[in-house]
Amino acid sequence: MKHILTLLLILSTIAGNAQFIVGERYHMPDKQTTIDYSVLSVNYHYKYMNDTVKKSYRNDLFALEIGLKSSRFYSLYAKRIDSITYVQLHSDAERIQNKSWMSRDQYANYFDILMNYPAKNILLYIFQVCETSYRYYEEIPKMDWQVQEGTKKILGYECKTATTEFRGNRFTVWYAPALEYSLGHWKFNGLPGLVLEVYDDRRFFHFLAKSIDSEKKPIYTYKHNYKEVSRKEILKMQELMYKSPSELSEKYGGKTFMGTIIIDRKKGTSTVSKEGLTYPYIPPLEKQ
Repeated sequence: MKHILTLLLILSTIAGNAQFIVGERYHMPDKQTTIDYSVLSVNYHYKYMNDTVKKSYRNDLFALEIGLKSSRFYSLYAKRIDSITYVQLHSDAERIQNKSWMSRDQYANYFDILMNYPAKNILLYIFQVCETSYRYYEEIPKMDWQVQEGTKKILGYECKTATTEFRGNRFTVWYAPALEYSLGHWKFNGLPGLVLEVYDDRRFFHFLAKSIDSEKKPIYTYKHNYKEVSRKEILKMQELMYKSPSELSEKYGGKTFMGTIIIDRKKGTSTVSKEGLTYPYIPPLEKQ
């Protein structure tokens, strides 16, 4: 009799929650370097569709740190996972339990976005795949905003609304003119006030500010051996994640084993097949 066992052991944060850690994590304390100090920090709850068939969602918590020269947007869940990993790697622990605190619908997204760094009007995007950190640079994108009617309060701030079409998605944002920063989370920018909420027209993505503070804190980046890529190459990696995760791991990882093990108990043999291994499609924040 043949038994089929699907094995998805991803030693990465892009496509799974494996407990064993191999290779270099991203937010390692001994790799960090200060690039600025924050004058305002905002935490955003990020809810996004995980499975377009089952209509299930995942949740993450992001921080936007705004300095006098630069800003940084990153996952606080990813930072916490890496901090736990760092401590356990420097202890006698045989097994790294860095995600035991997370619920099933929580997920750490491994991308960092720095605005006006390393130079004015430049955006640095850092993305991790299979324990390898990639990065690309682009000019801070200009968004064509259409101001709409309506106001509402978020965290006590009166917010106005606007819409934009950006790289394949249509977004609605709510921004606070009283917070005079022409910035927002992710790549949003160019409005006369800080963006506190964003959602797309299909509600696949939803960012909502949960807290704001003005405590002065260092804004970090990290010194790693990054692989330089283009923005189009990152989009290709994201596409492969769903269409062919085996190809993704083989082409960009080299440290993963993914596939379907077919066990023939009568013959006492097993074979590995990677045919048909896909994930439910998750639409990206930018398609183009």
